[in-house]
Amino acid sequence: MGIKDIRARQNYTLFIILYFFIYMGDVPGGTYLPLYLKSIGLQEASIGAILAIAPMMAMFVQPLWGIITDISKSKNSVLMIMLLGASLFFFLIPHIPNSSIALLIGLIVLYNIFRSSTHGITDTIALEYLDTVKAKYGLVRMSGTVGYAMMSIIAGIIAAKRLENIFWLFAVPSASAAVLLLILPNVEGHYKKNSPVNFTSLFKQKELLLLTGIGLLFQSTSGFFHSFYSIYFTNDLGGSLQMLGIITSFSAFAEIPFLIFSDSLVRKFGIRSLMLCACFIGAVRWILTALVSTPEMQFFVQLLHGMNSIVFMFCMAVYINQSVPKEIKASGQTFYAFLVGIGSRVIGSWIGGILTTYISKKLIFLANGLLLLAVLVAISFLMRKHQTKRIRNTPKNEVSDYGTVSSISH
Repeated sequence: MGIKDIRARQNYTLFIILYFFIYMGDVPGGTYLPLYLKSIGLQEASIGAILAIAPMMAMFVQPLWGIITDISKSKNSVLMIMLLGASLFFFLIPHIPNSSIALLIGLIVLYNIFRSSTHGITDTIALEYLDTVKAKYGLVRMSGTVGYAMMSIIAGIIAAKRLENIFWLFAVPSASAAVLLLILPNVEGHYKKNSPVNFTSLFKQKELLLLTGIGLLFQSTSGFFHSFYSIYFTNDLGGSLQMLGIITSFSAFAEIPFLIFSDSLVRKFGIRSLMLCACFIGAVRWILTALVSTPEMQFFVQLLHGMNSIVFMFCMAVYINQSVPKEIKASGQTFYAFLVGIGSRVIGSWIGGILTTYISKKLIFLANGLLLLAVLVAISFLMRKHQTKRIRNTPKNEVSDYGTVSSISH
């Protein structure tokens, strides 16, 4: 084995560790920030508005992060700045007096500005390097799932003792990831002034827009879950914080089977088919979330997480890396994050929060599941109609034994 091979293996291991730390940071802000806001006296509608407005303002910065990364001489340095900035502003949140709502919102906005694009930029750096050494992305991404699951257990234990501890808990993995970026190979941006493509080129990719639309649909319902499930589980169903931590942890571990076989599944079934399947499983998950009323049985319901959310994230990260020109890969990742963020934050968090003042969270979960099923039926009908039209317009000698394949095989 040559030195180059040894270094490639070492770097591959470092990327595995990087994803472990990056995804550990998702737990404090995603699962426990709503509970903290509830603990200081805010109502669901106010929490929903904050969890929508802050990321919504950050969303408009996401394309800028992508452009900065694409033109930067070091994508690693841009990601480091994002991680350290997010750590600082998240750490300051509990130090704000409860009466200073405007300042609290300001810190949450700044946290989201620095945090919201970290996954997309991490994927850009990792996938670009992994392509050069012909390494698989599935194992690297799976380490993120393990990190998320482990942090869920740790955060559940720590939050049960003192909820404010989650704020310094976020800083530890984020700072560790920033240090790793100093060691990892530097990945440069490829965009130049005379490049034939730019950010607007993304809008010309119809397949990208279609898949983003499917992601937007699912994230509209998923956003409500991420903003209000912790409150629904503890307040409405009477579950404990420790049980919430266990459910969050094991639902993350449920992603591992997909990630083990992810590369072969994408090649066999295609990205579009996998995403539609994930939408169906997501619909079943929301319906069962509404109908299953015992906290212990919710454990089994949320294991379905391993067959929907991760499918969207994995498929879109790989698709963008393969289909978007190298000059705007980071812009492609942040573009997707921007659009699905509209569904997650504006529709899921904000509008969902308003709806909780009029109807129960249980009914909203049920409606989300039924909405996904209805839209999936409509999409399936349109796809079948389009496929039939293509077959009729295709000469018989050009149709293979397998007919027309509607999925994308990337």
